[in-house]
Amino acid sequence: MMVLKSFLLASAIISHAMAIIPSLINSPAQEEHTRFYLKRYWKWQNQNVYNWNHYLTPFESEVVEQIISMQGQWLVSLPVFKKESLLIGYHSQKMTSHLTYSLSLYIPEKQAIKDLASLYKIRDFAFVQFVLWRTIDNAICFGRSGGDQEQIYRCYNRQTQVELGSFSEKNIPSGSTGDKLFHDSVIHEREIVNKEKKEFFYYIASSQFTLLPDVLKPIVVHHGTEARLPFDKISISEGGDVAIFYP
Repeated sequence: MMVLKSFLLASAIISHAMAIIPSLINSPAQEEHTRFYLKRYWKWQNQNVYNWNHYLTPFESEVVEQIISMQGQWLVSLPVFKKESLLIGYHSQKMTSHLTYSLSLYIPEKQAIKDLASLYKIRDFAFVQFVLWRTIDNAICFGRSGGDQEQIYRCYNRQTQVELGSFSEKNIPSGSTGDKLFHDSVIHEREIVNKEKKEFFYYIASSQFTLLPDVLKPIVVHHGTEARLPFDKISISEGGDVAIFYP
């Protein structure tokens, strides 16, 4: 009964909150509020969902805390790209039903990653716009504009500093993928290409909770009931992997 109540409450919160997503995407910078909110979310997430401080090194944790404290807007609009200043992903692999995690951050002040970039021999760190951690392959990735509305990431193994490869992200017109599951609810979408394999990242305007893998549903319920955050960002790969993203 308690699980059912939690589910119903989360569904109500999610459905109600969806209506604000278009205005959130286009909202102006609110530096003090955004900085305060993201710091609170980072702390809550680490205490209640997945503790990144157990995964990151103390040095990386310090860099992440510093970068989060510098954020001043939800979405960063660069000349060729628009992306979230902080984005935490919860990923379900179709073959294993195993949860992995990702953490993406916009770099508002390049000096904040100078020492981090030097570990991977990235001398032109001033051009890095985003940094991404992935637990699935223990990778750290550095992203920069690649032209044609594209962001290019180069990824490295965190233990060996050996380069793992690259992938790209590209904002595309809503509805251009023709995905029947989300055709009527997509507000914004992005194509991610990794070694010629694709996945699509969506902002959705209505809940698709029942379509999620079971391993992701408790995360949605927890965010809906505890943090009052909607389930509005999702990615689906060509291989059937699914991820959801917050805040």
